[in-house]
Amino acid sequence: LQAELTNSGVVASDVTVRVVTQKSCVFRASAGLKQRYEEYPDGFPYLSKVIFAFQAIEGRDVCFFGMYVQEYGAQCPQPNTNRVYISYLDSARHLRTTPPDSAALRTRSLVYHAIVNGYLKQA
Repeated sequence: LQAELTNSGVVASDVTVRVVTQKSCVFRASAGLKQRYEEYPDGFPYLSKVIFAFQAIEGRDVCFFGMYVQEYGAQCPQPNTNRVYISYLDSARHLRTTPPDSAALRTRSLVYHAIVNGYLKQA
């Protein structure tokens, strides 16, 4: 994260990205899909994760970014084998950067993109 931001000339100090929760789940296939397609799987196992980014501001961890993802691994049947779905993504205007965010610089967007890119590289 820091290396990608440094290349863009942006500093976002004291940022921590955390996996807040992680849970194994199964998405159950609907009866309609099973009737329409032969040999359609009963379900799709996945790992549900909630990932938040925090910045230490005045001694407190302030959440400025949240992302919910579903990770379908190698054991999951097609078409979801080895897929990642970002099911929800949101941010709040609490992030402090150098230089400050502005319409021209859009430094917050650079930070958000760096977080998502970093996640997708390791997923």
